[in-house]
Amino acid sequence: MNAQSLRINLNGGYVFRDRFPIYTTQGAVEAAIVEAPVFGGGLEYLVNPDYGMELYYLGMPTEGRLRSGSFRYAEQVMVNYIMAGGLRYAPFSEKVKGFGGVSLGMALFEGETVSRAYAAWGLRGGVLINATDRIGLRIGAQLHSPIEAVGGGLYIGTGGTGGGVQTYSTIYQFGFTGGLAIAFGGKDVQRP
Repeated sequence: MNAQSLRINLNGGYVFRDRFPIYTTQGAVEAAIVEAPVFGGGLEYLVNPDYGMELYYLGMPTEGRLRSGSFRYAEQVMVNYIMAGGLRYAPFSEKVKGFGGVSLGMALFEGETVSRAYAAWGLRGGVLINATDRIGLRIGAQLHSPIEAVGGGLYIGTGGTGGGVQTYSTIYQFGFTGGLAIAFGGKDVQRP
């Protein structure tokens, strides 16, 4: 088996609307990130025929909205995810592989009145269809979420000790992507 050392993944797609509450001293405000196209790309290194590590970027020019009673506000926002993670491949046939993975990184929200950076996590899954040894079509679904808060606890008692860490987020961005996968440095992994 001969695995390529690098693959460039270029993709575009669509992310669905997400509504979430924002709590203020005056009460809850309903917020939303409007559905929008998403574009991006990544550089993937294949560790072995079944596992790859990818550094990737996703950008989404969208609109953020706030609503509370009769109050309405909308603003253009650019959402950027810079992520790194692993991908596990499972061959379905000689030319088709399923993939799935988890990633960690950061989410950047940039607008006229907002400029925030958060730690973020992501889940991805889909299918890679190899048209040739070097070019494939990658189709998948994804879920990305910025981490808005982290908390933890430690307890000690007569029954023992324990602890835990929790993360909190109100924003979950789900969408679909498709694009090209271009291999460099050898042939794509094919199983006999």
